[in-house]
Amino acid sequence: MIAALDLQNALFDLLSNDAALAVLLGGPKIYDTPPKQAAFPYVSFGPLSAVDWSTSDDFGSAYIVTLNCWSGTAGRKQVLRIADRVTAALNGASAQALEFGQSANAKIILVQPVGMSVENDAATKAIRATLRTRILVEPI
Repeated sequence: MIAALDLQNALFDLLSNDAALAVLLGGPKIYDTPPKQAAFPYVSFGPLSAVDWSTSDDFGSAYIVTLNCWSGTAGRKQVLRIADRVTAALNGASAQALEFGQSANAKIILVQPVGMSVENDAATKAIRATLRTRILVEPI
Protein backbone atom coordinates (compact mmCIF):
# COMPACT_ATOMS: atom_id res chain seq x y z
CA MET A 1 0.00 0.00 0.00
CA ILE A 2 1.00 3.62 -0.54
CA ALA A 3 2.27 4.91 2.79
CA ALA A 4 -0.41 6.73 4.78
CA LEU A 5 2.08 9.34 5.94
CA ASP A 6 2.95 10.13 2.32
CA LEU A 7 -0.74 10.66 1.56
CA GLN A 8 -1.19 12.88 4.62
CA ASN A 9 1.88 14.92 3.65
CA ALA A 10 0.52 15.36 0.11
CA LEU A 11 -2.86 16.47 1.46
CA PHE A 12 -1.17 18.80 3.97
CA ASP A 13 0.76 20.44 1.11
CA LEU A 14 -2.38 20.67 -1.03
CA LEU A 15 -4.42 22.36 1.72
CA SER A 16 -1.56 24.57 2.94
CA ASN A 17 -1.09 25.95 -0.58
CA ASP A 18 -4.78 26.65 -1.22
CA ALA A 19 -5.04 30.46 -1.30
CA ALA A 20 -8.82 30.57 -0.83
CA LEU A 21 -8.59 28.30 2.22
CA ALA A 22 -5.76 30.42 3.67
CA VAL A 23 -8.00 33.50 3.41
CA LEU A 24 -10.81 31.73 5.31
CA LEU A 25 -8.38 30.52 7.99
CA GLY A 26 -6.36 33.72 8.28
CA GLY A 27 -3.25 31.87 7.07
CA PRO A 28 -2.25 28.31 6.20
CA LYS A 29 -3.39 26.87 9.54
CA ILE A 30 -3.43 23.15 8.75
CA TYR A 31 -2.32 20.89 11.62
CA ASP A 32 -1.59 17.22 12.19
CA THR A 33 -2.10 17.91 15.89
CA PRO A 34 -3.12 21.47 16.74
CA PRO A 35 -0.78 23.24 19.12
CA LYS A 36 -2.17 24.10 22.54
CA GLN A 37 -3.98 27.42 22.40
CA ALA A 38 -4.20 27.29 18.57
CA ALA A 39 -6.22 30.27 17.36
CA PHE A 40 -9.46 29.49 15.56
CA PRO A 41 -10.24 28.88 12.75
CA TYR A 42 -8.05 26.01 11.59
CA VAL A 43 -8.11 22.55 10.00
CA SER A 44 -6.70 19.43 11.64
CA PHE A 45 -6.25 15.83 10.57
CA GLY A 46 -8.40 13.26 12.33
CA PRO A 47 -8.57 9.46 12.08
CA LEU A 48 -7.30 7.80 8.93
CA SER A 49 -8.00 4.25 7.81
CA ALA A 50 -6.61 2.31 4.86
CA VAL A 51 -7.33 -0.90 3.01
CA ASP A 52 -5.62 -2.57 0.11
CA TRP A 53 -7.42 -1.78 -3.13
CA SER A 54 -5.23 -3.88 -5.41
CA THR A 55 -6.60 -6.12 -8.12
CA SER A 56 -4.85 -8.94 -9.97
CA ASP A 57 -3.64 -6.34 -12.50
CA ASP A 58 -3.23 -3.13 -10.51
CA PHE A 59 -1.85 -2.01 -7.17
CA GLY A 60 -3.71 0.56 -5.10
CA SER A 61 -4.83 1.76 -1.71
CA ALA A 62 -8.17 3.09 -0.46
CA TYR A 63 -8.20 5.55 2.43
CA ILE A 64 -10.87 7.17 4.54
CA VAL A 65 -9.36 10.51 5.52
CA THR A 66 -10.96 12.56 8.29
CA LEU A 67 -10.40 16.30 8.42
CA ASN A 68 -11.75 18.52 11.19
CA CYS A 69 -12.60 22.14 10.45
CA TRP A 70 -12.72 24.31 13.57
CA SER A 71 -14.33 27.68 14.21
CA GLY A 72 -14.55 29.73 17.37
CA THR A 73 -17.38 31.97 16.13
CA ALA A 74 -21.02 31.65 17.09
CA GLY A 75 -23.08 29.90 14.48
CA ARG A 76 -22.08 27.53 11.71
CA LYS A 77 -21.52 29.92 8.82
CA GLN A 78 -17.73 30.13 9.13
CA VAL A 79 -17.12 26.43 9.73
CA LEU A 80 -19.36 25.46 6.81
CA ARG A 81 -17.51 27.82 4.46
CA ILE A 82 -14.22 26.27 5.55
CA ALA A 83 -15.60 22.75 5.11
CA ASP A 84 -16.84 23.62 1.61
CA ARG A 85 -13.42 25.00 0.65
CA VAL A 86 -11.59 21.94 2.02
CA THR A 87 -13.96 19.69 0.05
CA ALA A 88 -13.37 21.71 -3.14
CA ALA A 89 -9.59 21.54 -2.66
CA LEU A 90 -9.72 17.77 -2.15
CA ASN A 91 -11.96 17.31 -5.18
CA GLY A 92 -9.42 19.28 -7.21
CA ALA A 93 -6.74 16.74 -6.24
CA SER A 94 -8.40 13.92 -8.17
CA ALA A 95 -6.21 12.71 -11.03
CA GLN A 96 -3.30 14.90 -9.90
CA ALA A 97 0.16 13.53 -9.42
CA LEU A 98 1.05 14.62 -5.90
CA GLU A 99 4.33 14.32 -4.08
CA PHE A 100 4.36 10.98 -2.29
CA GLY A 101 7.62 10.49 -0.46
CA GLN A 102 10.64 11.66 -2.43
CA SER A 103 8.99 11.88 -5.86
CA ALA A 104 5.67 11.94 -7.68
CA ASN A 105 5.37 8.16 -7.71
CA ALA A 106 1.64 7.90 -7.05
CA LYS A 107 -1.53 9.69 -7.96
CA ILE A 108 -4.93 10.20 -6.48
CA ILE A 109 -7.44 8.66 -8.84
CA LEU A 110 -10.67 9.25 -6.93
CA VAL A 111 -11.82 11.63 -4.23
CA GLN A 112 -15.28 10.81 -2.93
CA PRO A 113 -16.90 12.63 -0.01
CA VAL A 114 -18.32 10.06 2.42
CA GLY A 115 -19.96 12.29 5.00
CA MET A 116 -19.91 15.42 7.10
CA SER A 117 -21.12 16.23 10.58
CA VAL A 118 -21.18 19.54 12.44
CA GLU A 119 -21.30 19.81 16.20
CA ASN A 120 -20.44 22.03 19.12
CA ASP A 121 -17.32 20.83 20.89
CA ALA A 122 -17.84 21.23 24.64
CA ALA A 123 -14.13 20.88 25.49
CA THR A 124 -13.01 23.77 23.26
CA LYS A 125 -16.29 25.71 23.10
CA ALA A 126 -15.84 25.71 19.33
CA ILE A 127 -17.80 24.38 16.39
CA ARG A 128 -16.30 21.46 14.49
CA ALA A 129 -17.20 20.19 11.04
CA THR A 130 -15.88 16.67 10.54
CA LEU A 131 -15.32 15.68 6.91
CA ARG A 132 -14.80 12.05 5.87
CA THR A 133 -13.48 11.47 2.37
CA ARG A 134 -12.61 8.26 0.51
CA ILE A 135 -9.42 8.62 -1.52
CA LEU A 136 -8.14 5.99 -3.94
CA VAL A 137 -4.43 6.09 -4.72
CA GLU A 138 -2.38 4.14 -7.24
CA PRO A 139 1.25 4.22 -8.34
CA ILE A 140 2.23 6.11 -11.48
